[in-house]
Amino acid sequence: MGFPVSQLTLEQTSWYAKMMIGAILADDEVSASEVDFLKHIAEIIKDPGEKAQLLGMISSKQKPDIFVPENTSKEILAAVYV
Repeated sequence: MGFPVSQLTLEQTSWYAKMMIGAILADDEVSASEVDFLKHIAEIIKDPGEKAQLLGMISSKQKPDIFVPENTSKEILAAVYV
């Protein structure tokens, strides 16, 4: 994964995972390569309950609500889209 996930707070990590899940679910189709990517995304979530919730969204194709956490720097925001 090219994005510097290690620099994120727990709240930002959740936000990033939800953005990736939302992007993959945008077309209501999940390809094999996207499943592999989602497995990597799930690994960055440390809380078992949150991980289960996010994996449930994927299996039910429920798009997450996405809100940028407070105090997220412009550099982090820019890095997401590069």
